[in-house]
Amino acid sequence: MINRITEEIDRCINENLLIAGLTLTLTLIDACAKLEYQNESNKETYTEWYNRFILGKLSEVNLGHEFIFAFPNGNEIYDLRCNMLRESNPKIEESRLKMFFSNKDLLFSRTSTGTIVDGKTEWKHDDSINVRIIVEILVDLVKEYYSENEEKFEKVDFTVFTNE
Repeated sequence: MINRITEEIDRCINENLLIAGLTLTLTLIDACAKLEYQNESNKETYTEWYNRFILGKLSEVNLGHEFIFAFPNGNEIYDLRCNMLRESNPKIEESRLKMFFSNKDLLFSRTSTGTIVDGKTEWKHDDSINVRIIVEILVDLVKEYYSENEEKFEKVDFTVFTNE
């Protein structure tokens, strides 16, 4: 089932369905965390798995400093997961990391300065990373985790029933 999900995420990315691809990717982290931490699935296990198996491996991915700075941390990705799955809202609570559209691209940007203009705060987006890149990296690292831990996934019944 994990292979099927990653194939569907790849199709989403190829068709520029970035929100769908990102949302589906966020669920993969849940599955991996649940298996890694013996069927417990909560904020603590989600962020622990993400920080260990995603952020802990980012140094192996040649991104450059500005991309790593813009990459979401465990708490941010968990908040994004909750908001996207429950409310279809990309807001990340209490974070300077924001998701926004720029032309046809969907970006994460970490803001560092804001100025008030006509009563509204305008944020200067210092470092940004395309959501497509984040999803591709997350999927690659989930695939790596899966290939190294297939025996854990064998214990889970991923059966999908059909009417046939």
